[in-house]
Amino acid sequence: MGKKVWSIILLCVICIAFVCEVGLIVGFDMLVNEIESKGELPGNGLGAIVIIVYLYFGTVIIGGFIASVGFFCSLMGIKTAQNPALKNISIVSVCVWSVIFLLLGPLYYILI
Repeated sequence: MGKKVWSIILLCVICIAFVCEVGLIVGFDMLVNEIESKGELPGNGLGAIVIIVYLYFGTVIIGGFIASVGFFCSLMGIKTAQNPALKNISIVSVCVWSVIFLLLGPLYYILI
């Protein structure tokens, strides 16, 4: 496969990673709002603690993995881009993934 095919494949992976990241954030927000609206934790005792830990730490870890895949594909997209439009899209997506990393890092340390 040539560079043109790889640049299109990488662009598709970047878009899929972005959609997954947005879906993860929206799902996390919906779950937290549902828990807060009920006014009580789901489950009893240890089960509630496990659910809350999974909700916060799992979201940060999975979001970081998706962001790292998107960031890596964006970097590869800059090198393999065949036209300026694809290169500019890859540069903008590197900036977006960098901001996501900058937001996930402090969030992880706040949760610890």
